[in-house]
Amino acid sequence: MVVSIVSWGAAMGMIDLRTVMLVSCGMLAIMGVVMVSAHRDLPDNIRGTGLWALGSLVLSASCAVVAMRDWMPGAVSVIVADAS
Repeated sequence: MVVSIVSWGAAMGMIDLRTVMLVSCGMLAIMGVVMVSAHRDLPDNIRGTGLWALGSLVLSASCAVVAMRDWMPGAVSVIVADAS
């Protein structure tokens, strides 16, 4: 049976943007933890993995702040998310 994308989207409902943001936040946090583990296991002559892990974790926190925009003042969430 062939199901068109239009009818599938109507049957499943619209995708919530906050859910997408929180899922990407979780994925970035997991990637950051994996990169921290890789950084600890790699030899010292391989550089950059620590910064990559830090960047993933900071981006994950920024994504979480953007997703929580309705629960905190808008100015605070914008400033904190843009600062990171």
